[in-house]
Amino acid sequence: MEPFAQVPRLGDDRLDDDHDEIRSLAQGLRSASASNRLAAFDALHAQVLAHFAMEDALMAPHDFSSKECHVDEHAAVRQSFEEVRVAVEAGRGDIASRFANHFLSWLPDHADALDRQLAKLLFYRKTGGAAVMLHRSLP
Repeated sequence: MEPFAQVPRLGDDRLDDDHDEIRSLAQGLRSASASNRLAAFDALHAQVLAHFAMEDALMAPHDFSSKECHVDEHAAVRQSFEEVRVAVEAGRGDIASRFANHFLSWLPDHADALDRQLAKLLFYRKTGGAAVMLHRSLP
């Protein structure tokens, strides 16, 4: 199996915990048997929808530069899930695996670019200051 980048930690437990769960479910979809593929797809879909709803609700009361782009990206991913589900229902298991691969490639970039902005905004609104993120370099 192809290695995928880890989803970056953002310092917001709600976002970070959801991202971990979503990544795990997407990896499960990649390896799901034919008999479990639709259930694995639906589990990922449900978790992603719940996560997007949470993020959309967190963004709703705030006006910030990346909000519209973030909401639009969520809408595009929701649409992709709907289109892929039709193919999976029709027995196209290869589509589910390819979708999981694309999703696992997309998620870290989305989190780093758009969710990071949301996490910073939420931290600033909560504390009145900017977050300081410390990263330890691994060998």
